[in-house]
Amino acid sequence: MKSTSLLIADDHVIIRRGLTFLLDTYIGKFPITEVESTTEILSALAKKSFTHLILDMQLQDGNVMEIFGELRKSFPDVYILIYTMSPEDIFGRRMMQMGADGFLSKLSPEPEVLNALRIFIDGKKYVSNHLNDIIESHKNPKTRIQKSPFEQLST
Repeated sequence: MKSTSLLIADDHVIIRRGLTFLLDTYIGKFPITEVESTTEILSALAKKSFTHLILDMQLQDGNVMEIFGELRKSFPDVYILIYTMSPEDIFGRRMMQMGADGFLSKLSPEPEVLNALRIFIDGKKYVSNHLNDIIESHKNPKTRIQKSPFEQLST
Protein backbone atom coordinates (compact mmCIF):
# COMPACT_ATOMS: atom_id res chain seq x y z
CA MET A 1 0.00 0.00 0.00
CA LYS A 2 1.08 3.56 -0.73
CA SER A 3 2.50 5.33 2.33
CA THR A 4 -0.10 7.34 4.20
CA SER A 5 -0.36 11.09 3.72
CA LEU A 6 -3.26 12.82 5.47
CA LEU A 7 -5.11 16.11 5.06
CA ILE A 8 -7.25 17.25 8.00
CA ALA A 9 -9.80 19.98 7.28
CA ASP A 10 -11.53 21.52 10.28
CA ASP A 11 -12.15 25.16 11.20
CA HIS A 12 -11.18 24.53 14.82
CA VAL A 13 -7.45 24.27 15.45
CA ILE A 14 -7.93 22.24 18.63
CA ILE A 15 -9.77 19.53 16.66
CA ARG A 16 -7.00 19.38 14.05
CA ARG A 17 -4.28 19.23 16.72
CA GLY A 18 -6.23 16.69 18.75
CA LEU A 19 -6.65 14.39 15.75
CA THR A 20 -2.96 14.80 14.91
CA PHE A 21 -2.04 13.89 18.49
CA LEU A 22 -4.28 10.80 18.51
CA LEU A 23 -2.95 9.66 15.13
CA ASP A 24 0.72 10.22 16.10
CA THR A 25 0.29 8.60 19.52
CA TYR A 26 -1.94 5.60 18.74
CA ILE A 27 -2.02 4.96 15.00
CA GLY A 28 1.36 5.88 13.51
CA LYS A 29 3.50 8.74 12.34
CA PHE A 30 2.99 10.00 8.79
CA PRO A 31 2.77 13.38 7.07
CA ILE A 32 -0.27 15.39 8.15
CA THR A 33 -1.36 18.70 6.62
CA GLU A 34 -3.97 20.87 8.31
CA VAL A 35 -6.39 23.32 6.65
CA GLU A 36 -9.48 25.22 7.82
CA SER A 37 -11.53 26.01 4.69
CA THR A 38 -12.89 24.47 1.50
CA THR A 39 -10.63 26.81 -0.49
CA GLU A 40 -7.59 25.51 1.40
CA ILE A 41 -8.70 21.90 0.82
CA LEU A 42 -8.72 22.42 -2.95
CA SER A 43 -5.43 24.32 -2.83
CA ALA A 44 -3.70 21.62 -0.74
CA LEU A 45 -4.97 18.88 -3.05
CA ALA A 46 -3.67 20.77 -6.08
CA LYS A 47 -0.19 21.02 -4.53
CA LYS A 48 0.25 17.61 -2.91
CA SER A 49 -0.97 14.03 -3.21
CA PHE A 50 -2.87 12.67 -0.20
CA THR A 51 -4.05 9.15 0.51
CA HIS A 52 -6.56 10.15 3.23
CA LEU A 53 -8.75 13.17 4.03
CA ILE A 54 -10.55 13.88 7.31
CA LEU A 55 -13.16 16.54 6.70
CA ASP A 56 -15.52 18.48 8.91
CA MET A 57 -18.74 19.34 7.08
CA GLN A 58 -18.92 22.99 8.15
CA LEU A 59 -15.81 25.06 7.43
CA GLN A 60 -14.97 28.78 7.49
CA ASP A 61 -16.02 29.42 3.92
CA GLY A 62 -18.75 26.89 3.31
CA ASN A 63 -20.02 23.37 3.54
CA VAL A 64 -17.98 20.38 2.36
CA MET A 65 -21.09 19.04 0.64
CA GLU A 66 -20.65 21.87 -1.87
CA ILE A 67 -17.28 20.50 -3.03
CA PHE A 68 -17.67 16.82 -2.17
CA GLY A 69 -18.75 15.74 -5.65
CA GLU A 70 -15.72 17.49 -7.14
CA LEU A 71 -13.43 15.84 -4.55
CA ARG A 72 -14.80 12.37 -5.32
CA LYS A 73 -14.57 12.90 -9.08
CA SER A 74 -11.06 14.41 -9.05
CA PHE A 75 -9.61 12.15 -6.34
CA PRO A 76 -11.47 8.82 -6.53
CA ASP A 77 -8.71 6.83 -4.79
CA VAL A 78 -8.45 9.07 -1.72
CA TYR A 79 -10.10 7.75 1.44
CA ILE A 80 -12.45 10.34 2.97
CA LEU A 81 -13.70 10.31 6.56
CA ILE A 82 -16.30 12.88 7.60
CA TYR A 83 -15.68 13.91 11.23
CA THR A 84 -18.37 16.35 12.23
CA MET A 85 -20.90 17.72 14.69
CA SER A 86 -23.51 17.58 11.92
CA PRO A 87 -26.14 15.01 12.92
CA GLU A 88 -25.42 11.45 11.85
CA ASP A 89 -29.17 10.79 11.46
CA ILE A 90 -29.48 13.55 8.87
CA PHE A 91 -26.13 13.56 7.07
CA GLY A 92 -24.46 10.19 7.66
CA ARG A 93 -26.29 8.09 5.08
CA ARG A 94 -26.25 10.93 2.55
CA MET A 95 -22.47 11.42 2.83
CA MET A 96 -21.88 7.68 2.51
CA GLN A 97 -24.10 7.61 -0.60
CA MET A 98 -22.06 10.50 -2.02
CA GLY A 99 -18.89 8.43 -1.63
CA ALA A 100 -17.48 9.09 1.84
CA ASP A 101 -15.51 6.18 3.25
CA GLY A 102 -16.64 6.91 6.77
CA PHE A 103 -18.76 9.14 8.95
CA LEU A 104 -17.87 9.84 12.57
CA SER A 105 -19.62 12.09 15.06
CA LYS A 106 -17.50 14.46 17.13
CA LEU A 107 -19.69 13.37 20.04
CA SER A 108 -18.14 9.88 19.85
CA PRO A 109 -16.10 8.73 22.85
CA GLU A 110 -12.33 8.46 22.44
CA PRO A 111 -12.25 4.64 22.08
CA GLU A 112 -14.69 4.87 19.17
CA VAL A 113 -12.67 7.70 17.58
CA LEU A 114 -9.50 5.61 17.83
CA ASN A 115 -11.24 2.55 16.39
CA ALA A 116 -12.64 4.63 13.52
CA LEU A 117 -9.23 6.17 12.80
CA ARG A 118 -7.55 2.74 12.73
CA ILE A 119 -10.16 1.36 10.34
CA PHE A 120 -9.99 4.46 8.15
CA ILE A 121 -6.18 4.60 7.97
CA ASP A 122 -6.23 0.89 7.05
CA GLY A 123 -8.28 1.86 3.99
CA LYS A 124 -11.59 0.42 5.14
CA LYS A 125 -15.01 1.99 5.52
CA TYR A 126 -16.15 3.12 8.96
CA VAL A 127 -19.70 3.71 10.16
CA SER A 128 -21.01 3.61 13.72
CA ASN A 129 -23.45 0.91 14.75
CA HIS A 130 -26.21 3.53 14.79
CA LEU A 131 -25.47 4.74 11.26
CA ASN A 132 -25.18 1.15 10.05
CA ASP A 133 -28.69 0.50 11.43
CA ILE A 134 -29.98 3.55 9.53
CA ILE A 135 -28.32 2.42 6.29
CA GLU A 136 -29.60 -1.14 6.67
CA SER A 137 -33.13 0.01 7.48
CA HIS A 138 -33.29 1.94 4.21
CA LYS A 139 -32.54 -1.24 2.26
CA ASN A 140 -35.72 -2.91 3.52
CA PRO A 141 -38.94 -0.84 3.34
CA LYS A 142 -40.58 -3.04 6.01
CA THR A 143 -37.97 -2.14 8.64
CA ARG A 144 -37.31 1.40 7.45
CA ILE A 145 -36.70 3.84 10.28
CA GLN A 146 -38.85 6.94 9.90
CA LYS A 147 -37.19 9.14 7.33
CA SER A 148 -35.82 12.52 8.20
CA PRO A 149 -37.56 15.28 6.23
CA PHE A 150 -34.10 16.37 5.09
CA GLU A 151 -33.76 13.18 3.03
CA GLN A 152 -36.38 14.49 0.64
CA LEU A 153 -34.22 17.51 -0.21
CA SER A 154 -31.75 17.45 -3.07
CA THR A 155 -28.06 17.31 -2.23
